Amino acid sequence: MSSTVYEADNKVYANITSFSPFGMFGEPVVDSPPVVTLIGVNYTIINSSTVNASFYYNVSDDVGLINCSLWGNWSGGWHLNQTDPAPTNNDQNIFSGVILPEGSFDWNVVCYDTLGQAGSFTGGNSTLTVTAGSPEGPSMIITVSSAAGFTGLTTILLFTASLVVLYALAKK
Repeated sequence: MSSTVYEADNKVYANITSFSPFGMFGEPVVDSPPVVTLIGVNYTIINSSTVNASFYYNVSDDVGLINCSLWGNWSGGWHLNQTDPAPTNNDQNIFSGVILPEGSFDWNVVCYDTLGQAGSFTGGNSTLTVTAGSPEGPSMIITVSSAAGFTGLTTILLFTASLVVLYALAKK
């Protein structure tokens, strides 16, 4: 580290030209990247083959967050879908207004902290399957795989005009 210190007009000035990863008393500055937990998906039916989905996630960081972004493959390839410029630390956050057609899709969330570290796609992608059509009329099946603290978690929500069934299968 190089610096120039001088005095002028009863004031002390310093020009520091490089920084150290150590704090004021020689202790390393410790920081961890953000930790992202995918919570799940909620939706409303638009028509027999399209839903309006909301994606829920939690993020925590020890220094502060810059933004979080929703990624998915529902528009032909893995892509950035939305960015939240002010996510709430240690709380549930939401991306809403995502229009999804029928199909099976992967999704995930990446968050950046104020030091530029990425909490990137922690725990792997989650899968969402939207299917329409039933003898009883329009229906949707949404399957969400993987959730916080569980392995092999599968939640299936099937509904028609006259029936709603929720199955949750998990092994911890």
